[in-house]
Amino acid sequence: MGGDYSRPFLKFTLPNKERRVILYDFCYDLKDKEISEKLAVTVRTVYNLRQRAFKKIRTYYE
Repeated sequence: MGGDYSRPFLKFTLPNKERRVILYDFCYDLKDKEISEKLAVTVRTVYNLRQRAFKKIRTYYE
């Protein structure tokens, strides 16, 4: 039944690396290998950062 609109959207932020993974993945359509090179992390770390970001986004909208 409707969302909780008392929480302003701008208060929701992701840590920098998580935000960058989401941005590179969905806006720039980069592959995990390319993202890992840009962020100087492993491909597995890119996967983990994306999963953490998704979890935070899901929790925010619940």
